[in-house]
Amino acid sequence: MEFLETIEEYEDNGNGEYAWSRCDAPKAIEAIAALGKAFIGGEVLLAVGKKIKEDSPIVKGPSDSFVMSDPHQSGMEESLPMKNGTWRTFTWNIDPRKPSELLWVDYVARTANETLEVVKKFPDEGELDIPEGSELYYCLCWTSENEPPQEG
Repeated sequence: MEFLETIEEYEDNGNGEYAWSRCDAPKAIEAIAALGKAFIGGEVLLAVGKKIKEDSPIVKGPSDSFVMSDPHQSGMEESLPMKNGTWRTFTWNIDPRKPSELLWVDYVARTANETLEVVKKFPDEGELDIPEGSELYYCLCWTSENEPPQEG
């Protein structure tokens, strides 16, 4: 349960953003949903050369995540290089709670499933021109039933 405790501790502090690699994001989604958090969206970041700047405000988080107080200073890129020579930002939003989702847990389950699908398929790595040794990270945003949305 160390992973869950770290997420709760992060929320208490309210600083930074978590970003997980594509292979670790499903574990993060499951753990965050287990805390009763509903996802509201996120964005894809690129760790160029899998290196995070030494002087960046990043702290090693649970699993293989990074906690960022400022992605721009961390060595993470928000725009991803495309094979057609352009750069693109990848963000997504999850639909708000639906009237049919009478129970909060139903909303949590739907948003966790939708977020997991996004991580599995978005972006299509065949369209990207990712530098060798670089890796995509997923910055997740979530909220609690009685709290305003929180960026994760």
